[in-house]
This record gives sequence, structure tokens and C-alpha cells, in this order.
Amino acid sequence: MTSGPPLDAVLPLDDEPTAAPFARSYTIAVLDRWLGGGTGHADVVDAAALITTELVTNALRHSTPDALRLQLRDASVLITVTDTNTHLPVLRTPSPGDVGGRGLELVTAFATRFGCRCFTGHKAVWAELNLRPDSTAACGR
Repeated sequence: MTSGPPLDAVLPLDDEPTAAPFARSYTIAVLDRWLGGGTGHADVVDAAALITTELVTNALRHSTPDALRLQLRDASVLITVTDTNTHLPVLRTPSPGDVGGRGLELVTAFATRFGCRCFTGHKAVWAELNLRPDSTAACGR
């Protein structure tokens, strides 16, 4: 973990189908490097990989993705995906027969906090994961 300024990594994204798996691999590699590659934060790395995949997939499905940004702060990892659509995502409850529509539900299940914001011609969707083992997802959203 870091005690100085946050570590920051940015991956430009394109609108190719390979963007989501590439972003997932990138997230795993960056967090393994930042967190020492040990098993102490394996759950955080796994959750971050899932969240990254869902956020990039949503950006591909509903817009054109711009970038993935990862930040390591003192006690958390922040994952942000920007895209060219200013419509904010809507968390919905899919019916049991729906094939899709569970991406943001997964993000909110694994993230400590989740949010989004618009800025000129773009939006950012972000999720934060606490690094402390005593943190509880689904609290403080």
C-alpha cells in the first residue's frame, strides 16, 4: 500500500470487443504489482477484475469507452471507466429470465462504494474497493 500520493495508472480504451478482456488483464497486472502479488489482497484483485470487466463492457454496449483509470490510495483501490455517453447508468433488477442486465448489480455487490458523474460530453463510472479486511461491501453507498 501507499502512504504518499495515490498511485495512478491509465489505460486508453477503444471500442473493440477485446477492450474488456484487455482491461481486465491490465487491472490484474497493475494491482498485482502495486499490492505485492501475494495472496493477501487476492479477493480485492479478483473483485477489481470483475468490476473492470463489467464497467468496460457497459461502456462498449452503451457508448464508446475512453479510458480505464486505476488509483491506489492508502486504504482503497479506485476503478474509473470513462466513455462518450452522458446518460448515467441505471441500476435495475432483472427478472430471472433476463439474459443480461446484472452488470451494475455485480459491481455494487463487490464494491465498497459506486458512483458516476457527467462532464462535458463524457461520463465517468467508478467503483471503490477497500483494502482493509474488515471492510464490508454494501455499506456506505
